[in-house]
Amino acid sequence: MRKKLYFIVIAGLVMFSASAFADTVVGTGAGDWRSWTTAVINENGNPYWDGNSYDSSSPLNIGNYLTNTGGFSGGSGPGIAYNYWGTSTGGSDLFKMHWISGSNNVAMQLEVAGYASQNIFGYYDGVDVGGDLGYHTLFSGPQTPVATTSFTPTKDYVFYLKSPDGTFKTDMTNGDTYQHFAIFKEAEGKYWIGMEDLKTGSDYDYNDMVVKVSQVSVPEPTTMLLLGLGLLGLAGIRRKL
Repeated sequence: MRKKLYFIVIAGLVMFSASAFADTVVGTGAGDWRSWTTAVINENGNPYWDGNSYDSSSPLNIGNYLTNTGGFSGGSGPGIAYNYWGTSTGGSDLFKMHWISGSNNVAMQLEVAGYASQNIFGYYDGVDVGGDLGYHTLFSGPQTPVATTSFTPTKDYVFYLKSPDGTFKTDMTNGDTYQHFAIFKEAEGKYWIGMEDLKTGSDYDYNDMVVKVSQVSVPEPTTMLLLGLGLLGLAGIRRKL
């Protein structure tokens, strides 16, 4: 009984540590996390990322990649239909990342694009004054999965993709009229992001670049304090037992 009690208390503290400091998605409209299944992957543009692809005659959009279906059957995707950020009607929503604390790891999962050698992905946390102020490059040019990098923001930020067609941001502050990012939630602090690098056209497949962003788990001072208090509480329980 004692061992079981110790395990439950410590596990609860560890879970708190892993989830309390994760960056979160903040929408600017009616967006929320929406569920979907493989039955909706019919390339009809609903949800907004469910488009056809110029890359293959087989279904090859981000939904196919995540669920290992269509042209990605038997592929390297997670095989899970993670909830996506969008509206109740399947539309997109502008979003930014609300920074809480710590760093993130970024892993390149897929790159299927004619612009692969020119695309640049990163995060943006500054004021756009016509230069590169506030732009932080994470991946540049063709990358072999699973290439990895990390970044440590210091305030809220958005992701951006620079392609020969333009610079696109998740909050579309550049004046674009179409969302070029589809973000899916594996868990708090763990997101899959599919990107579309074409400005116009019907090829909204969001497979031009796919990355996974994961919060780095680092013990926070407050968490360590809670752990210490928990252990003191366990000591008191042990004496009573």
